[in-house]
Amino acid sequence: LADALQAAPEGDPASLAVAEAARARGHFRARDAAAAAAAAARSRELAASSGDAYASFHALRQSAAIQMNRGEIEPAIRDFSASLAAARASGEPLAAVAALAGLGTVAQFAGALDDAVRFYADARDAAARLDEPGLEAMIENNLGYLAIDNRDFDAARRAFDRAEERAARAGNRQISFTQASGRAMRKLAQGDAAGSVADLQALLQRADPGIDAYLRGEMWVFLARAQAAGGDAAAARRDALRAIEEMA
Repeated sequence: LADALQAAPEGDPASLAVAEAARARGHFRARDAAAAAAAAARSRELAASSGDAYASFHALRQSAAIQMNRGEIEPAIRDFSASLAAARASGEPLAAVAALAGLGTVAQFAGALDDAVRFYADARDAAARLDEPGLEAMIENNLGYLAIDNRDFDAARRAFDRAEERAARAGNRQISFTQASGRAMRKLAQGDAAGSVADLQALLQRADPGIDAYLRGEMWVFLARAQAAGGDAAAARRDALRAIEEMA
């Protein structure tokens, strides 16, 4: 956000729209819903006044993410679709990858799993053409979780294998961490709660200190789910509380 604000020429609505989208993203991650929505609205107003496609991509994408988090699926689909059109109009290929991945996420959230697979696959293929292994890894990881939802466990394993290889090539520790947790959740979905608990505990014990706290919190959520599935309610409660601490 500081970089975006510093780079924004005074009175330039396009640059300010991008900066406000960054501000909205920060508030969103901090779970300040009202501040995130206000910043996203300012970003949209500035982008609209600028007529700049790249600024519109940022504003629409962040607005869609907030709507999806609220459960407002139709507006989120509409704004993610508009963000894709803006990304393509801007001529920024990485923006188009992000917009396609956003459409995949909202489709998965809505339970439209075939659409989610299609959007994620398009995003992954575009990232591959751009030689962006970190982005490929992130999208393959999403495809792995999606395959678990579809109960296609072989496809999940293959996706996590590809995510691991591409994350290693990109030197992306965050994705390496999340694909490992995906393998543990695959075990849980197949009925191996004890194996999932053991894998997640080992993963958290060896987690790099530089791993994003929010991601660590998600892993504690997964561990709480696995503990509950294994019948250990006390451990599930303990790990859920730890998740809250990590994400605070």
